[in-house]
Amino acid sequence: MMRKICSFCWLLLALVCLPWTVSAAEAEENASKAKWTIMIYLCGSDLESGNAMATYNLQEISESVLPEGLAEHNAVNVLIETGGSKKWHAQESLGLDIAVDRLQRYSYNPSWKTEEGGQPFTLKEEPELRSMGEAGTLSDFILWCSREYPAEKYGLVLWDHGGGSRTGLFLDELFSNDILFLNELEQAMDEADVWMEAVAIDACMMGNLETAQALQHHASYMIGSEELVPGYGSAFKEWLTELYYNPDCTGEQFGRMFCDMTQRKYATMGDDQASSLLTFSVIDLSKLDPLSEYFDQFFRRFGEAYENDPELFVHLTGLLLTAEQYGLKNERMMDLGSVILNNDVSDTSLLELRNGMLRALQDVVIYMVRGGGRTRSNGLSFCCATAYTNEEKEAYASNCKSLPYLACLDAFSSWDAPEWVYEKEKKFQELDLDSVYNMRFKPVLEENGLPAVKVSEEDRDMYALAPYYELFQKDEATGLLKKLGKDICTSEVRDSEDGPETYFLTDNLSSWPAIEGELIDKEIRYARGEDTLLYDIPVQLGEKPSNLRMGCEFTETTVEQSDDSSGNLQQTAKEGLYYVYGLWDGYDEDTGMPGRNVQSLARIAGQEYQLIYPLYNEDFEKTENAFGEAKTMYRSMDIEEIPLPPGTYYIVYTLTDIFGRESPLPGVELTWDGTQFTVTDQVLF
Repeated sequence: MMRKICSFCWLLLALVCLPWTVSAAEAEENASKAKWTIMIYLCGSDLESGNAMATYNLQEISESVLPEGLAEHNAVNVLIETGGSKKWHAQESLGLDIAVDRLQRYSYNPSWKTEEGGQPFTLKEEPELRSMGEAGTLSDFILWCSREYPAEKYGLVLWDHGGGSRTGLFLDELFSNDILFLNELEQAMDEADVWMEAVAIDACMMGNLETAQALQHHASYMIGSEELVPGYGSAFKEWLTELYYNPDCTGEQFGRMFCDMTQRKYATMGDDQASSLLTFSVIDLSKLDPLSEYFDQFFRRFGEAYENDPELFVHLTGLLLTAEQYGLKNERMMDLGSVILNNDVSDTSLLELRNGMLRALQDVVIYMVRGGGRTRSNGLSFCCATAYTNEEKEAYASNCKSLPYLACLDAFSSWDAPEWVYEKEKKFQELDLDSVYNMRFKPVLEENGLPAVKVSEEDRDMYALAPYYELFQKDEATGLLKKLGKDICTSEVRDSEDGPETYFLTDNLSSWPAIEGELIDKEIRYARGEDTLLYDIPVQLGEKPSNLRMGCEFTETTVEQSDDSSGNLQQTAKEGLYYVYGLWDGYDEDTGMPGRNVQSLARIAGQEYQLIYPLYNEDFEKTENAFGEAKTMYRSMDIEEIPLPPGTYYIVYTLTDIFGRESPLPGVELTWDGTQFTVTDQVLF
């Protein structure tokens, strides 16, 4: 009996001591760990080879500092993988000979630069060259970092181009501009199986629902931007220094300082355009499921309305296509909050869905910054893919987890959703869109001789957005049409016997913007708020085609007019002020990925450039480019409107329906004598 009692006592003692023994082992292991390991996946791409943007951020990293007296402090590991670029520029400024024929992994230690001539970057490993757009390349880097530099928390920074959820991340120019699609991002995180406290995406338009869903089961927080990210990137120096000072911070705190310090960076630089368009948000991935479910419910209701309730469907489509939009139109990334933050909801069940979705979004987006030109931003976007080609929809389907949304995209077009969509989701019936949802319009001729488009108020809702027009100048000698630009139509509502009618028309075309007396090709990109439009002006800089970025801000002016019957009348008009704020390389020709490398005029001042004009035949098929006179780039450029020269011109209107499909109308030939436009053929369109 005594033996049994002793055995029981020893067992009890062992049970009491075991937790203490495990905890002590864990404590010893944690004592050897850093607080944070930051992994920076730096795909240089053309941002580096053409404009040294990655080197600029490496320079910022090199300027981060430790708290005084903590030179040997190792609470934060910083590791960088380089690749993806044909040329690196870090040798001159940083003494780093970054290779192009292999990947390289560096550690950064700010304490080493305190020594005379000290190099804070240390080359640790040189894996064989692989595409940074492959899932395996990213997962290998994550695994190496976690194995060689264990930490209590891990942070991942993804740096390069971003194309929103239409495509994904990165353009590895050593591998035919290979892109990491979102399903590949999720695959990389699966393979690495390392929990991230925070994933910060220093790339354009990746603050979206689809990217958050790809990271949801692998990280606590995501930091991303709905809008384009300037080429100078986030505030590496500031947020890294703050992390050195406060290594006990959480992923949420890290995200907040990432956002705040990036916003402060562009304000300090005096970059008004970047500051105005800047968006960054912190996403709590643990709360994403309810929002994803509401997103699915919205598109189930969307599909049901498409089948049975055309009036409701047109209303819901209008909410989608008039939401805050990011990118340069091609990406069609729409702010999720501005879709649902609409009070024009009469259906009770739809109101409940709207309110639930709004609460879920507010739970997910725990912090955000936004510039004055993006006041409708709510922190998370999604891809409105209704107008995509079948090939683009196929690519997007690999990034999208919403089965009801993919079923809707199937119903609205000739694209067929993958079979796996209908293993769990209902298939919506396909309708004859042109008979049920038909755009009806009437061409008219204005008193000033310019053509316009008229629609009734009843049919106005079938148009997703105001149409745009393109203006061409005919070369009488060659018969070719020189493009002078694309712009948004003016919209006017006029009363008639049959009720209100909406007119889409051009501005007064008697004058056109010019640089040094030479007409420009102005290409509308998007509206920033109600009173600012952003354009591209194609130029040739040396031997490289590029674009000047031009803004036009409108201010209201009051004009006094005399009226014999009632005295003086006051009429309000808007006057535009043009300005150029930088140079932008445009889209990648192969992938359609938007560039983020906007350079200030000061950086390119003194270089020679020419204006570019695309040339078209009379069937409006592009043939070649024409070039203007050689000019010198200055630190500031004056854009002023000059009289349009007499001659023959063409106007082409393009309508956009509620599905986002664009339909160009036949061109209208005009003659301009310097005072009056005359339509050559009175049969319009």
